[in-house]
Amino acid sequence: MDVFICWKWFNEVFHPEVKRKTGLPVLLLFDNAPGHFEAFERNLVKVVFFPPNCTSWKQPCDMGIIAALKKRYKYLYLSDILSYYSLDVNTKECLKESSLLCKRGAAGVKYGKPAHLLDAAKYADLAWKSIQPSSLKNCFDKAELFQISSPVNTELCSEEADFASFNMLLLLNSIEGIGNMISSEDISNFESIDCEDSSTYIETNKEDVEDYLSPEIAIDNNSVEEEANNDEIDDGTDFLGIEFIHLSLIDIGNQLKC
Repeated sequence: MDVFICWKWFNEVFHPEVKRKTGLPVLLLFDNAPGHFEAFERNLVKVVFFPPNCTSWKQPCDMGIIAALKKRYKYLYLSDILSYYSLDVNTKECLKESSLLCKRGAAGVKYGKPAHLLDAAKYADLAWKSIQPSSLKNCFDKAELFQISSPVNTELCSEEADFASFNMLLLLNSIEGIGNMISSEDISNFESIDCEDSSTYIETNKEDVEDYLSPEIAIDNNSVEEEANNDEIDDGTDFLGIEFIHLSLIDIGNQLKC
């Protein structure tokens, strides 16, 4: 995200969609991540920024909205993985042969491969559409940003109730030979593994940085770049290298700190 992309999103996505749905005044709440534009008010849309360092207790997205999205995303991903796992040998072999006809990196979860960007986009879209409006209202209520006119029934719109149809443990139990091997603690760890306060997430980031700084990896990087240059790559595709990825990770880390 940078200022140019932020303006592009506002002018081409957010503002037209809002005006399509309502003619009433709209309040857009932003955090203080780098790359956002300045606060302003235009065409009945007012942009307001949260104070620094209040993400965990005043931003509605962190009151459960992001967690709900991630749970659904991972459920959908796991469901497709298990669907492939449940196929018979002949079907798997046919999919394997079909995947060889796809462009490099284009065979995703359907073919028993890791999810690619299109898979990720589809999961995110389906996950977001499955979140109930009542859950969103409940998260805004928990953040206590303003008084909601009609009280929210927390019993009916709790995240647990909203997520009932996305129970990963039940999903795993439906596959013979898997359910008994997985505990609720395993599922909980899987759901929270990419949270920034997760020990696994922190250790993984440390390992990535340490690997990058080690001399052995420096030699491997050269061979990887050389191999990438020798491979047949579609026109217009450039291999940016490990250094670019490392700098991107640092930039993302700085945004998370903000």
